[in-house]
Amino acid sequence: MSSMNDLIKELRVNEIVNALITAFRTGNRDYISSTVELLHEEFMYTVSEIETMELTGETLKRASTLYALYCLGLGLLRIVNNESLTTDHIELLRNAINNEDLSSLTQSLIMASALFIRGDNSWIEKFNELAQGISNELIKSIIYSFLGIIRSINITYS
Repeated sequence: MSSMNDLIKELRVNEIVNALITAFRTGNRDYISSTVELLHEEFMYTVSEIETMELTGETLKRASTLYALYCLGLGLLRIVNNESLTTDHIELLRNAINNEDLSSLTQSLIMASALFIRGDNSWIEKFNELAQGISNELIKSIIYSFLGIIRSINITYS
């Protein structure tokens, strides 16, 4: 059996998602938290490996997937910690797109993750709509990676 660190390094998305969902269902806050930390570290390592300031190709895909998983994990933590789910995730996404603001993007995806796990998928169509025509490749790639992960969860756990 592979460790979470190995799963993340090999970017085995389905296995990472399954482990996060299992930890969520059992209320294992520490496991989710440590996985989120590992995802963040691997994301930072991935982007630090780039000598230019532009992510492209497989590195962009890897970084985007890691970031999307990171936000999913933070969304799960938000629920486990009984934190409020009142932030306007659509407005945060608009702000992220209009201002190329990764902080707003992160908060939007965390909230969307939490809402999705709670059974609210009403935002997915709006996210797809807003993602079209984004010029910032990193933000666009993160959003599409995130939506792909959400779709896989929906298929696997429905």
